[in-house]
Amino acid sequence: MEKYIVLLRGINVGGKNKVKMADLRTELLKEGFETVQTYIQSGNIVVESNLSSKTITQKVATLLTQKFKLDTTSVKILTLSKIVYESIVMEAPEDYGKIDQTVDYRYDIS
Repeated sequence: MEKYIVLLRGINVGGKNKVKMADLRTELLKEGFETVQTYIQSGNIVVESNLSSKTITQKVATLLTQKFKLDTTSVKILTLSKIVYESIVMEAPEDYGKIDQTVDYRYDIS
């Protein structure tokens, strides 16, 4: 079983595309995902699965459409294995996360 990070963008923004994370966790468990964790109402999810990233993305898209009645053309889904996610973080520029008054950096992904 491999860990995956699923990032949903376009949900719970400005009162649109509302999805309660508790309901989403329940539905993901019903779909066979294990150790499902969500972070507040952010759309950030950690799951364990034997499926591929692509298949997880497809299953989540179907779930959002069928169970939550969302139009997935306005919701973006990115699924990364834990290994890929960790490598992205490790390859971040040296100054990533440091406050610089001269540049308006955004660090919202992590």
